[in-house]
Amino acid sequence: MATDWGAVRLAYVGGTKTLREVAEDFGIKAAGVMGRAAREKWEADRKHASAQVSKAAESVIIDQRTDELAKSNEANIKLARAARAQVAKHFNAAGGDAAKLSASELNTLMQAVEKAQRIERLALGASTENNSTNMTLKEDNANAAAEDFMRLAKRHEQPKDNSQPSQK
Repeated sequence: MATDWGAVRLAYVGGTKTLREVAEDFGIKAAGVMGRAAREKWEADRKHASAQVSKAAESVIIDQRTDELAKSNEANIKLARAARAQVAKHFNAAGGDAAKLSASELNTLMQAVEKAQRIERLALGASTENNSTNMTLKEDNANAAAEDFMRLAKRHEQPKDNSQPSQK
């Protein structure tokens, strides 16, 4: 019976077995397999095939992770927008007047807004730092509003001194 050298070569190049193990699987002498593999450069073919398989597997993994990241980012954006909507709802419940909220409430709302902005910016692939010289008008307005909230919060935190000056 003639040896199917194409099958022997394929078993070695596409597999993980040694030349001796492949020879044993096909019931042929290891020396004959080793000689033919050396002449036909099966080892180089094996390395090339292995590199192609690794590259294809890496591509599949990258695609899967990209899809997962996109889904995660979409969920994070929805969450951030829902958080901002809750902040707006709470703020509007106070008639849209920051002075009607306690300093603690203002601080909590501002922290929630800041976290929501960070989550959304990260999900969109943007920096969470405001050190860019190319800030948009929308970012300027958001920062101005945040500063106004913080000023009002500090005003609420300062105790009012209604006591009479002490007389000596």
